[in-house]
This record gives sequence, C-alpha cells and structure tokens, in this order.
Amino acid sequence: MKIYTAVLAASVVGPTYLVSGAVTGPTECMSGFLGLNFSPSNFARYPEYFHDDSTITLAQAGTFQGPSAIEEYVHFTTPFSPLVSAVAPSGPSVNSIVRIERDVCVFSLMLMRTFEMNDALLGAWPPIDVASLFHFYYNVTGNYIQKWTVFYEVPWLEFSFTTLVNTSQVNDLICNTMTEKCGFDVDSTGPCQEQLNSLPSLTDVSYADGNSKGCRTLHATMAIENPYHCAHISFDEMPDPSGRIKCQNSELVDPMDLFDIDSVDAFRAFYQAQGIDLGVGYRIATSPPMSASPVSSSPVTPGPSSAHSKSAKRAKSGRTLA
Repeated sequence: MKIYTAVLAASVVGPTYLVSGAVTGPTECMSGFLGLNFSPSNFARYPEYFHDDSTITLAQAGTFQGPSAIEEYVHFTTPFSPLVSAVAPSGPSVNSIVRIERDVCVFSLMLMRTFEMNDALLGAWPPIDVASLFHFYYNVTGNYIQKWTVFYEVPWLEFSFTTLVNTSQVNDLICNTMTEKCGFDVDSTGPCQEQLNSLPSLTDVSYADGNSKGCRTLHATMAIENPYHCAHISFDEMPDPSGRIKCQNSELVDPMDLFDIDSVDAFRAFYQAQGIDLGVGYRIATSPPMSASPVSSSPVTPGPSSAHSKSAKRAKSGRTLA
C-alpha cells in the first residue's frame, strides 16, 4: 500500500508561490495540513476534513457541497461506484503549495492512477492510466479543507462518457435505478433505454452537468444509494429536495476559472514525463490487472479502510444530502 505522507511532507515551498494578504505562512500551512492527516479514501473522517461550506468542483460535472455530497462525488471514481472494480496509484506524485490567501493555503497534487473497470457493465477493458490534478484549499484557522478543485483533460472525460461507460448495460443500470430506486413511471424494458440513447453523451464535448446521458450516468450511481439524486436522473425537469435542478442545463464552467495556467502547464509537463501525450491525459495501461492485489488510491496517509477494490467496499445506507 502506498503512503504519500512523506511525499506531502516534502511539498515544494519555493519562491514562486503567491501570497495574497496572507495572515499565515508556509510552516503553518504544512504543519496544519499534515496534522489533519487527510486521506481522500478515509470516508469515515470526511466530517472532520470538510465542513458544511466545503465544496468539491470539477468544472464539467458541477459543484458538490458538504461532507456527504463530497463523499458521493469521490465515490464515482472508486469501487464504491458500480462502474469501477479497482483503482491504485501507478506512478509518482508531485505536491506543492501554489499560493496562500490570508489563512487559506492552496496545495496542488498531481498524480497518476490506474483504473480497472467493471467488465460486467463496461465490457473487457485493460487497465487505464489517468492523470489527475487536485487543488486543496486548506483553511488554517478552521483546520479543514474549504475547497477541492479537480482537473482532467477533456479527451479523458470525452472518452469516459462517450465510449467507456456508453454501454447497453449502463443504460439498463440507469433505467432500473429510475424504476426500482426512484419509483419513476418509465418502461425499463426498452423505451427508457431508447430515450437515453436519444440524448447526447455529454454537453458541448466534455460537460456532464447538462441534459445528457453522461449526467444521468453520474447521478444514477449516486441514486442507487441515495434517492436524493432521483430528481437529477429524471428525463423531465424535476427539483431535488433542496430545490435544485440538475442534468438539464449545463453551467459550462471554464476549467481555467478554477486553475491558474502555471498549475495546468506544470500538470501537463508532469504527465508527459510519464509518457502520456500532451493534452490527452490518459492511456490504456500495459500493467496487469489490479484485482488480485488492490491498493489504495489515496494520495495522503491511507488508513486501514482505504483499500480501493470491490472487496473493500463497506455497506452504505441512510444518505440524505448531495
């Protein structure tokens, strides 16, 4: 099992990081964040890592607020999702403090992960290496992660939703979730699947927050556990219990509104050094499948519950927020 604490402890704090009205310094940033002992796969501690105002955002998928909602989103790229069988670190990671804004320290994490997909739903795929860029906004005063932003290259998102998860079995999963979990009056014996196929896989090439099959794929994996998301997978416009409407109109958020160009350039240089083509951000892996010996996908201090494989999934119930 890979431990990333030492890597994070060696985070680069050089003359290039930006200080904007800082009331704290890099020493306080490092000691506080390391003291939090953050592990993205330690879901039991999410109420400690995140507060009610905390958010996670992928420009193309939207923003999820609060510990429970953040956990649900993170599940989508782990074996807690029915689409993923295993995920593990598959190369080096690079960490740095990119800036300090008053009492908020922005940590950048670039890493490679290898995904093994659920072949029962997606067909037989070899493992896939994916480059990820995360920014964590650590609030020193509150000792919590205030914001988490995620960056993937557009070709990876396009491949994921237009090819990888675009199968008849996933259509069945969505339609069966509509009927069995959400109680929708749809015919899941064929007409529902046909209506799904009439939708674009994504909005404007890469967005999974609009009226698309991709958006319903994302939220169906959540609705299986949490009926809060049922409104999001409805074909018709339907407000969720908080009055929000999703999977109808994309917000078309520009990823560069969330990341500075220097961070993205550094990320691209990072994955190019791992042999991945510039602007692509993923590759079909040549390593053997991970199912026999799954390891954690956590970039920081994974605990005993961090192993990411189907065998490590824990029972979930009673989810109410998203």
